[in-house]
Amino acid sequence: MQGNYAGVAPYLISPQAGLSKYAKINYVRGATIAGTDKSDFPAACTAAKSSDATVLVVGLDQSQEREGMDRTIISFPGVQSDLISTVADCSKGPVVVVVMAGGQVDLTDVKENPKVSSIVWVGYPGQSGGQAIAEVLFGEVNPSGRLPYTIYPADYINQISMFDMNMRPNATTGSPGRTYRFYTGTPVYPFGFGLSYTTFSYQYHSSEALKLPIEKVTSVIDSENFYRGSSTVLATISITVTNTGKLIGDDSVLAFITPPDSGKNGNPLRYLVGFEKITLRPGQKQDVVFNVTAQDLSYVIEDGSRVVRTGTFKFQVGDSVKDIVLV
Repeated sequence: MQGNYAGVAPYLISPQAGLSKYAKINYVRGATIAGTDKSDFPAACTAAKSSDATVLVVGLDQSQEREGMDRTIISFPGVQSDLISTVADCSKGPVVVVVMAGGQVDLTDVKENPKVSSIVWVGYPGQSGGQAIAEVLFGEVNPSGRLPYTIYPADYINQISMFDMNMRPNATTGSPGRTYRFYTGTPVYPFGFGLSYTTFSYQYHSSEALKLPIEKVTSVIDSENFYRGSSTVLATISITVTNTGKLIGDDSVLAFITPPDSGKNGNPLRYLVGFEKITLRPGQKQDVVFNVTAQDLSYVIEDGSRVVRTGTFKFQVGDSVKDIVLV
């Protein structure tokens, strides 16, 4: 429940302790983090068969990842994958898989398992993590988190060497690239992914393309240090966010830009340019305004230089896209 970037908490509320405040818990340890012993699988199945719902807590700990210790796989260690599939298959009710991990773990099999109702990624939740997990599962808290990284399939480690620190894909070495900005494969879950118990819609105040002369960018590109917070604001884009569901909820509003010729000649596929966190009641609307800066309309190419190109940039929030045209 704890990573190694902080001291030891004075106490820990485990998932078992947190869930026991809401329901009767039938706890069974199905397996250890990296062990190969499956002797507890039958007991875990017995518990799942007799329970209205099953919560499987899996993942990593400091025996698998920490400063000074790298993983050689990005799949679940030991027999955890077998535990998930076995217990899910024999469960009477819905199955929730709670993943505790600092780094990403391939969730392909869990995602594709029809018996798994939901996946909750909690990182290392810390001192009161079990209470937080229980509050989400029992609906006291509406989740609004977003993945802070790309979740790759397990075979990703065979496609790129750990000694290759290049971000961009490389046809010669077979590297598919790193991070959401350059990865050309199909992620299990993309950077920024997250679900809520409610739904949100996004509508731009104007659907017309935003046209800007390229000189507005090139006139400042050499003088700015490209810390985005100090980059020259060239325009603003306003979008109305509406809670279209039945529950109050927070929304993490993420704004991305896709540049012209994205993914070609070392160009990024897209990049995050802004985010806001808002709370909306059912039916409530709120306007969110994003600045468009000179940095947003320029990007670094393969040789490390920052360039400005004419063409259409795609500004995207959720599934809503607005064109920004440099002419």
